[in-house]
Amino acid sequence: MDEDEHLALLHRCVHDSGLPLDVRSAGALTLLYGMPVTRIAQLVHEDIQVREGNAYIQIGRHPLLLPPALARLLNEQMEKATSRSLVGRATPRAASWIFPGALAGRPIDGPKLSGRLLRHGIDVRASRNTALMALASDLPAPILSEMLGIHINTAVEWVGHVKRDWAAYLAARGGDDDLDIFRA
Repeated sequence: MDEDEHLALLHRCVHDSGLPLDVRSAGALTLLYGMPVTRIAQLVHEDIQVREGNAYIQIGRHPLLLPPALARLLNEQMEKATSRSLVGRATPRAASWIFPGALAGRPIDGPKLSGRLLRHGIDVRASRNTALMALASDLPAPILSEMLGIHINTAVEWVGHVKRDWAAYLAARGGDDDLDIFRA
C-alpha cells in the first residue's frame, strides 16, 4: 500500500462516522501502530490510561501517547463496548474488553475482526505492513521493539527492509541503553 492510500485510510478510520465504531477503532490502531488484529482484539480498558489530560495505550513495555482524535475514538468504543451472549442478552463490559465478542465474557475473535475490517476496505496485512515500514524508517530496532512489544529480531527485520542506518542516532544517545525516553 502506498503512503497516500495508507494516510487516506487512517483519515477515514478517524473521521468517517459512516463506518462502524469498532472498525474505525481497530483500523486506526492497525494503520497507525501496525498492531496485529489478534492483539487489538485482546485489548482491555486497563490498556488505555489517562494521565494529566493525555491518553496512552499500553502496547509494548511502555505506554504510547495516543493522538487526541484516536483517544476520543477509543473512548467512544470503550463506552459502547457490550458483549452479547448467544441467547441475545447484553452483558455490559463483561471482562472489560474494548472489542467484546459474541460469547459473553470473551473478546472478539481476531479473524472475525479482520473480516469486518476487510469488508470495509481495510486490508489488515497491507495496512499493518505499511505502518511497520513507516515506523521502522523512523525508529531504530530496539526502540521499535520496546514501543510495539514485538520481538527484537522482528524489529531488526523491519528496519532492514527500509535499510536505515542508525549509527548517528545511537552515537548521539551516548550509549544510554535503558530507553528512558519512553518512560512516563
